[in-house]
Amino acid sequence: MAVEGANATLSAPYANKTEKRDTLVATEKIYQRAWAEAHLFESDARITADIPFGSIAPASLRKQEPKFMGTMAYPYMNGVLHAEHSFTLSKVEFATGYARMQSRQALFPMGFHCTGMAIKACADKRVPTGSCARSKCLARTLRDTITRRKRTTCQRPHNQTPKIDVTRFRSKKGKMARLVKAKYQSQIMLSIGIPTDQIHLFADPYHWVRTFPALDGSKVYFMAATLRPKTIYGQTFCFIGPGIVYRIFQLSDSEYGLITEQGARNMAFQGIFAEWGVVEKNADILGADVVGTVVNAPLSVHERIRILPMETVEASNGTGVVTSVPSDSPDDYATVVDLAKKADYYPIKKEWAARDIIPIIKTPRYGSLIAPSPVQSMKINSPKDTKLPEAKEEAYKEGFYHRTMVYGEFKGRLVSEAKELVKQGLITSITLNQRAS
Repeated sequence: MAVEGANATLSAPYANKTEKRDTLVATEKIYQRAWAEAHLFESDARITADIPFGSIAPASLRKQEPKFMGTMAYPYMNGVLHAEHSFTLSKVEFATGYARMQSRQALFPMGFHCTGMAIKACADKRVPTGSCARSKCLARTLRDTITRRKRTTCQRPHNQTPKIDVTRFRSKKGKMARLVKAKYQSQIMLSIGIPTDQIHLFADPYHWVRTFPALDGSKVYFMAATLRPKTIYGQTFCFIGPGIVYRIFQLSDSEYGLITEQGARNMAFQGIFAEWGVVEKNADILGADVVGTVVNAPLSVHERIRILPMETVEASNGTGVVTSVPSDSPDDYATVVDLAKKADYYPIKKEWAARDIIPIIKTPRYGSLIAPSPVQSMKINSPKDTKLPEAKEEAYKEGFYHRTMVYGEFKGRLVSEAKELVKQGLITSITLNQRAS
């Protein structure tokens, strides 16, 4: 009785100091009850019993039943919540409420997670020392998965700073190393147009074969663009931009073309694709991934040439695929010389760029090798040299009407006469090859 009396005596002075809190809690209960009775925050989402799986196309279902899902995972179960977490939560709650006002099927589940290095430490502690191989395997898988993802959602204490070994050399990656970043398989599939709700089907290997049938016997063309067809005999290499994302489009049932997206849109109205004005993209591929590929060059003195990187190629110019004639183009000559000098940097094999340059056109001033002279006289040592446009202009200005062909079917004729003849010969050659295949 003495204890009860003491408590009553102590509680009396503080009885009125919780009035505001008690009012707030009482109000909370009232509206929680009202929300529950009105089912305000409940979503009558469709289930597979209502709409059987596969009975309607995913796009049509999303249009018929627009949906929204937002969540905020409980920040960390091994930590303490604070006011800023409610601020983050309010953003998701507002977005969900707005989606409901739009008559969308809105879901706002609360998630829980506790990931990061703290869990890895727990996993390490639970690795048994006995002969329980299954537990060891599970713990090792968990540890490797967390390490591979290299991320943690648990915050570092504010007074803790990362330790850096100042005696250890560190440097940023070079340009080529940054070109390609690892992607998950699901990300790659999304990038080529596979809907999210169909990705799980590819767990079945037979689904792969049905979706991506074998293309043996099909031809892939690197669709190079040129304004100077008379130099086509001197194709020694083919250039692509290593950092450019190219698209592979279907030209016919057994033919595909590699080209930039802008180039494909332009060529869609030139009778290149199966249907006028329509391009069907099959895949994306980074330019760096096709470097070293051997291709057939029509009318070239070299029957087979290699794809090499050229950092000055622009995706918005032409098709993004450039024919390389180093005997006639200062740009091409400077790039080839640079590739041979810095093969390890690009990276390529040095012998790919070390190839004989074939004379195609002869001029009174520069002889049969036009490009090397202005490049060497202006002491241009890089394909990014600001003097290259001047060298290019000087080489081309040598005289369209005074140049003479020294190779090919039209040897001895003026370039001005041979230009259209070579163009027609190129078209005829490609047409015959297509018919033969």
